Amino acid sequence: MRCLYLAVALGAIVSCAPRNVVPIPHPEALQSFCEAKRVPRLTAMENILTSLKDGDPKPSSQSYARLVAAAKAQTGVVATWNGAQVIMPEDARAFGEADRYIRIRRVVFANVLEGAPPPRPIDIEVRDHGSYKWYNFTAYDTQNVCVEGQRAI
Repeated sequence: MRCLYLAVALGAIVSCAPRNVVPIPHPEALQSFCEAKRVPRLTAMENILTSLKDGDPKPSSQSYARLVAAAKAQTGVVATWNGAQVIMPEDARAFGEADRYIRIRRVVFANVLEGAPPPRPIDIEVRDHGSYKWYNFTAYDTQNVCVEGQRAI
């Protein structure tokens, strides 16, 4: 009987979940600036991207080289995609997209201090009316993208 209730509850939860959201794929390339004995965590990057504030990006005032330097100094990761889609209806409209998704090419994940309160700034290269430009977004997930582990050989 208990299993039946669990099955019904699980079915109700699954039926409420949106079915048309495009998942964020794994990056096609990663530049890791994690400390020794730390590795990039893909789920942390995905969680940070899904915590972005919709409707308030600011054009980035820094060059790509400066953004990478910040990721090196603070430890972090530069992730590269080929137009991955992130659901953000307001920003997608502002960037000239026909659907609810922004298209991203690169993201610089510079780590914030452990226990830092949200939000955190995040720099993303976004397709803006056909060409890619750097914008600074606000993310509410402050977890570290570098976690303890060993690199696969």
